[in-house]
Amino acid sequence: MKNNNESIVRVLKFSISVFSILSIINFIGIANTSYALFEKSVDSKNSLSIKVASQLYAKPGIATNVITNLSKKDTTNLAYDETVDNNLRYIGKDPNNYVLFNNELWRIIGVMNNIDDGTGKKETRIKLIRNETIGNYSWNSSDSNTNSGFGLNEWSQADLMKLLNPGYESEAVGGSLYWNRKSGTCYNGVNNKTSPCNFIDTGLLNNSKKMIEKAIWYLGTLDTSISDDNNGVSWTANNLYLKEKGEKNGKQCYTSHVCNDNIIRTKNWTGKIGLMYPSDFGFATSDSECYKKSMSDNWNPCYEKDWIYKSNVFLWTITPFANSSHSTRAFYARTFLSHDDTQATKDIYPSLYLKPEVKITSGYGTKDRPYQIDL
Repeated sequence: MKNNNESIVRVLKFSISVFSILSIINFIGIANTSYALFEKSVDSKNSLSIKVASQLYAKPGIATNVITNLSKKDTTNLAYDETVDNNLRYIGKDPNNYVLFNNELWRIIGVMNNIDDGTGKKETRIKLIRNETIGNYSWNSSDSNTNSGFGLNEWSQADLMKLLNPGYESEAVGGSLYWNRKSGTCYNGVNNKTSPCNFIDTGLLNNSKKMIEKAIWYLGTLDTSISDDNNGVSWTANNLYLKEKGEKNGKQCYTSHVCNDNIIRTKNWTGKIGLMYPSDFGFATSDSECYKKSMSDNWNPCYEKDWIYKSNVFLWTITPFANSSHSTRAFYARTFLSHDDTQATKDIYPSLYLKPEVKITSGYGTKDRPYQIDL
């Protein structure tokens, strides 16, 4: 009986101690906008040890509000980009921006302001990018009579856009396969080359589709090549952001380039699934000095503090290359921004904007305990 009584006393002390610690922490405001994670351990003598873990998790609520409130505590992972829209972005080598979406890991690029749904209505929304590639595909290809088979750089007509988005089921190759979680054939080379592709396990689930909202994706770009652009001074993240929303677009052709397609280039496109912008990569670094540097061959070692960077990956962006009819901006394994013919195959990381009413229901934003979201 003596041992049992001692055990009861220890349990009571344990409960009172934990209650007291939680009350104190809540009183001083640590859990005011976010709850601290607690790590507890009990040694062989039943002595309790509790410490506050380094990461924080947000209170459930509207996702945009949750992340905005979290930024008041978590300035290491979150920062405003100071652009004309002053978006709140996740920064650093590996911030806690993981989210479970479509039953797989995605990452939050940030809380983006003034996102137009295509009707003129502007909202603040969460922007996501898939954590892993869905495969290597052409941005766009063409037959040999159009731009010599190298494709064309208009996203509203691109093969990849039609692969990712709804409404293109009638396309014989690639049409809405990712959106509809199906398999078929996809473009992957010059002269409309194709190969089998399968999105049965990686395509979008119905519940995921409900959380995605249409948005205007801007298709502006730099109007010069880097060699002509004042030694790359306009390739800073902020200037790229302005150019992406600017007046210049693709097909500003050199006379030596093949430019015989009849597709009119547009300044923007309204749809659900896009790709990241070059500026998204630039703003993801936690080194503020990198914002002032060109994302050219000399952009290293800024990528070491940039969570979007993945070694040995060549990935497409949504942004066309101005001085060609068939080139689009891409990031190379050395992390510098360049361009390539749209028929080339590169890694595809879908990106999207969530509906403004999407909520974070639980989670810590870490890779092992990502945010859970729902409508």
